[in-house]
Parts: sequence; C-alpha cells; structure tokens
Amino acid sequence: MRSQGKSGTKVGERTRLKRILRGLERRYGKIEPPPKRKGLPLIVATILSQNTTDLTAIRAYEALLERFPPARRSRPRRNLPRDSDGRIDKIKIRMVHVADARGEPNWRAIEKAPLSVVRNCLRVCGLAETKTRALRSLLKALRKETGGYSLERFLAGCDTDQALDKLSALPGIGVKTAAVTLAEGFGADLCPVDTHVHRVSGRLGVVSPSGGRNGTFRELRKILPPGTAHAFHHLFLSHGRAVCTARRPKCDSCPIRPDCERRGLEEV
Repeated sequence: MRSQGKSGTKVGERTRLKRILRGLERRYGKIEPPPKRKGLPLIVATILSQNTTDLTAIRAYEALLERFPPARRSRPRRNLPRDSDGRIDKIKIRMVHVADARGEPNWRAIEKAPLSVVRNCLRVCGLAETKTRALRSLLKALRKETGGYSLERFLAGCDTDQALDKLSALPGIGVKTAAVTLAEGFGADLCPVDTHVHRVSGRLGVVSPSGGRNGTFRELRKILPPGTAHAFHHLFLSHGRAVCTARRPKCDSCPIRPDCERRGLEEV
C-alpha cells in the first residue's frame, strides 16, 4: 500500500527512538513483518475488541463462527499464542491471531440475519448494539461496492491516507480500527494507537498525550523511522501490558528507563 512521505525528525530524536526500539526488542523479541492475511476477518475482530479485552472479543468472534459457520471450514493457519502454563498469553495475544486461527464465519448469513441474532453473539464483548450495526454496515458497504465481501477490492487503488479515510468513514470504525487493519492486513507502515501505545509513548515523551489517541497516532506517523511502525506498535503494546501499566508501572525493571522522560509520573 502506497504511503505519503514523512516530515523530518531531528537526528537526536531518531537515535533515541532506535535505542528504545532495540531495548524493547531485547525484552520482548524482534517483531517480524506481518504475514499476508485477509482483511475482512481482521477488521471484524478489531471491531469486536473495541472497549474490551482481547479475551472477551475472542469469545464473541467464536460465537459468530458457531452461529454462522462457513460452508467449508478452512484449516487454521496459526495457533493462538500460549504462556508457559498453556493458557492464552495475555501479553502477546492480538486480535490478528484470532482471525488467523479461527477462520471466517458466513458473512452473507450475518448480513441477512435479524439484528437480534447477531447482537446476541456479541453481547459477551460489550457494546453489542453498536458493534452489531458497525459489522452490518461494513458488510453492506462491501457488498454494494464490490459485489461480495472483499475488503481488498473495497480498498483497491487507495493509498494509505485514502484507505484510512474510506474505512474511518464507515459507522463504528475509528482511526485505530482502520489503522490496525491496514498495518496487519495490507502492510501499511502505521502504528495503531490503543490505550497502551498512547500511554507508553506519552510517558516516554516522544509525543504530547494531550492530543488524545488520534493525536498520538498522527505524531507517531511523523516521527517513527520508516519501516518501524509495526514493530513499535507491538512492542509498545506488550510493554504497556507487562511493565508500563496504567497503575503502579514497574519502572525499576523497565528496559528503556534511561530514555524515558516519565511524563505524568512522580519521581520515586
């Protein structure tokens, strides 16, 4: 996917960002480029994860699969990440893993079913009414424009900014959901911003958190070294879950503390 060029970043800040990247990679491992994956199950899984945990969103996605099974079940391509006890890893789990591991429900059946039936599947992940309407609006838009349920055809010919605008214009799909879809499904050089990415980047002082998550997203697009946005997204997310938590962050064990301005935190 074509992307617009970035404005310049000061040499010192670029060096600092590279140190942060290396420090987080030493703790959480190197992030590989995303594999090729279909866009529709990815964006649906991301919609379900809005304002809830990935674990409850997984249950909602599985409820859709059970209620609206595909005509032919495809073999899962990947397994969900597990911790040492064999449970789903709460640090490493991403909704992209769910779409990869579980396959696709019958999209046509979901679009044609009564709203109440779809809504019942989504109750477990909260905001069921909003997410049901977002899902149905998405499927309707795809079918009207492409004659089927292909996000790839829907976004054909768009550069990154055009694709962001086109997806964000759909009901219930914000900048973060659009960015996750484009980064993980289309290889766009974007760092989607959730609560963890917003918190970590703000405390580090690489962005001003006063602009909210969308402001953080715009700032990160300008300053992150080319080709690193996907890695920063996953590393900031893991770091926010494991160390730089909202309450009682574990600063003493932080691998990037020398480069952290600790904005919003009292000195200890």
